[in-house]
Amino acid sequence: MMDVKKHAKDRFDPAGSDTIFMSRVKGTEEENENTIFLPYERFRFLLNRALYLALGIHTLFILLFYFRQVYVLALVNVGSVLIYMLNIRLVKQGKDGQAIFLTWLEILGHAAICTLVIGFETGFHYYILVLLPYVFVNASRSTLSKISVSALLFFVYAALVYASETMPPEQILNNSSIEIMRYFNILVCFAMIGAQSHIYGQSVIDGENQLKQINKDLQHAITEVKTLQGILPICSFCKKIRDDKGYWEQVEVYVGDHSHADFSHSICPDCMRINYP
Repeated sequence: MMDVKKHAKDRFDPAGSDTIFMSRVKGTEEENENTIFLPYERFRFLLNRALYLALGIHTLFILLFYFRQVYVLALVNVGSVLIYMLNIRLVKQGKDGQAIFLTWLEILGHAAICTLVIGFETGFHYYILVLLPYVFVNASRSTLSKISVSALLFFVYAALVYASETMPPEQILNNSSIEIMRYFNILVCFAMIGAQSHIYGQSVIDGENQLKQINKDLQHAITEVKTLQGILPICSFCKKIRDDKGYWEQVEVYVGDHSHADFSHSICPDCMRINYP
């Protein structure tokens, strides 16, 4: 009986209703906490997919350089594959910063080595441009940081252009090999940028859908919560409550209509002694 009264009191009391509402809101937040795509989570999702994509591309580079008899670069790409395998493991362990740092070193180093060894015309410098979208979709960076990193990419790219104009490549390839590598790199860069855009756009759509679901759940929780506020006119004798239309109702009926509480009737010990001596 006491539990029922306490439950009814919590439903009747405005403070109790607030507590009920907040508990429902908290439950809604907890249900969506592990699924909602926050800005950095979208970037992390994109990073993870990009690492797998880069792993596959560098595996193809091993075969490409091997059959073109550029064995130095084939060996360099073996190292790149190992780096990306390590980066995937680091991301799974939550060490995103280390994975991003190693990825940047690999891309910049790979572009520089390939440009110096086989020439600017092969198009490996394009991969530096692929980094630019990742700079701006990372919500954890400030605007100044993004501009600074973009400037760094510009100077590295400009340095490779200058080096290619002043230094001949270490290994001269025939025109057909250069054309194959250039168009292959253009194709890969377009595919990577397209994949980045698709994955990020899809994650944004998923995040928006989840936010809509959260708002829907919150609205549903608000409509379910009924509160009793203000001064309730109650008869001193029969304990009926007068509603806003002037009708007198039993307290059980009134509270039941304005809250989620239900009443069960029994007799307390004091009334038992008075009425049934």
